[in-house]
Amino acid sequence: MSAKENKMIDALRYASYAVNHLIGVKPGENVLIIVDTATEPEVYKAFAAAVNAAGGEFTIAIQPSRTEPKDFHKLTEPIKKAYEGADVVIPATASCGAALYGASPITWPLLREKKLRQFSFNQRSLRNLTEGGATADYDEIRKNGEKLKSVLEKGKKMKITTELGSNLTAGMEGREMQTELGFARNPGQSGCLPDGEVSFDPVSGSANGILYVDGPIANIGVPSTPVKITVSNGKITAVEGGCEEAGRFEHVIKTIENADNFAEIAIGLNPKSQRTGEFNEEKKGLGNIHVACGRSAGSHRKFEVWSTIHYDMVIHNPTIELDGRIIVDKGRHVY
Repeated sequence: MSAKENKMIDALRYASYAVNHLIGVKPGENVLIIVDTATEPEVYKAFAAAVNAAGGEFTIAIQPSRTEPKDFHKLTEPIKKAYEGADVVIPATASCGAALYGASPITWPLLREKKLRQFSFNQRSLRNLTEGGATADYDEIRKNGEKLKSVLEKGKKMKITTELGSNLTAGMEGREMQTELGFARNPGQSGCLPDGEVSFDPVSGSANGILYVDGPIANIGVPSTPVKITVSNGKITAVEGGCEEAGRFEHVIKTIENADNFAEIAIGLNPKSQRTGEFNEEKKGLGNIHVACGRSAGSHRKFEVWSTIHYDMVIHNPTIELDGRIIVDKGRHVY
């Protein structure tokens, strides 16, 4: 058996796990799989086969890839209309976040009204379906995620430091703690693969300090040297670093409306996630955090700050304090 055939067998295995255990597709349900021309065919074929085996009806919608930041959330008009007929949507555009983020004005009302559930494989590759975080025990991740959420819900202020020199504080009192733990079995729920994080959008204007980003940046890649980001009153005011990635990120911050908004802090929980240089793999990793700029994070509600981008940035081995109490010590969870 060839290596490609083995990969397809693994893809079918984990797509079946996702469709049956994490999403819980039932006979007769309509599942919309949205891809672009950069999505590997093995990915959507594996999900479609799993949906079919579960008794569901799949529809695969393919749109052009998007390579310019201004187009990253652009969906074709027919696909926008297709969401209305789906019980489950699997966003799987490989080049950009169009099927997930660009569809937010459509999907969030449907999620809020419990007319839809969503399971993202957005900006991921075949490798993300067959290795690393996809192979984790999601029942265990859900248990640990609910525990971390209960800890964070009591917090008023978070402090993030790293050995590289990061030192940032952000308010969190009254903010909703959001869990992304892989499961989307009920209408209104969202999950993805790989998954495993608890996140929140900081109190507006409360984030201050500096961060050294040493992991991958969404749509940009892994910086060859850490990128220093200065945050003042909830805005990214400076981007420094002697690498190409820093220059590209600074251009995004300066040219896209509200890209400078400090939008999210998220703590990873997946012990199987690997350091591959892919932000959607690494940001879920146990021992990592990610922060985001641009459009605010949120849960089925209007965004406090809107931008056409939401760029995640991964930071390795942080120390996190919650109201002065260390809950993550150099990447090790100690709460």
